[in-house]
Amino acid sequence: MSRFHFSRVFREDIGISPMQYVRWRRLVEAELRLATGKDPLVKVATDLGYFDHSHFSRSFRAATGLRPTQFVAERLAISRPQ
Repeated sequence: MSRFHFSRVFREDIGISPMQYVRWRRLVEAELRLATGKDPLVKVATDLGYFDHSHFSRSFRAATGLRPTQFVAERLAISRPQ
């Protein structure tokens, strides 16, 4: 199967391009890892294939509207009993 054909079939079945899917999955995994609070931001970024934490932070904010640190702070606030 050619790259073009794969991309076309993938888009028809999933509704987004393969690269958009990869970016979405990386952000989903980032949210899961950030929510646990076990790994530092730099480790999450590099483990998920981002060039550096700055690139990760820009991508995360563009997709979620929150900086990764804001996301973590909100998750911690939600998980603590009031």
